[in-house]
Amino acid sequence: MAGTLTADVTTGDFSAVIPIPYAFLVERGEVRHALSNVTIGGNVHRMVRTIDAATERREGSYPAIRTRGVSCAS
Repeated sequence: MAGTLTADVTTGDFSAVIPIPYAFLVERGEVRHALSNVTIGGNVHRMVRTIDAATERREGSYPAIRTRGVSCAS
């Protein structure tokens, strides 16, 4: 992920700006389009606990994941 990341290693809280299209708008289970300049934030501990899906295929170095522990703004 390229962009700006801030994190508190004590609490696990983080926010990141993702300037390239690695985020996608999903509505009613369908991918609509790529998003750019997306800001995400949350708590890494909560995010990891709430991962409920991951791809077998890797997107770059990591698989794509679905989690409920992150807020997103575009």
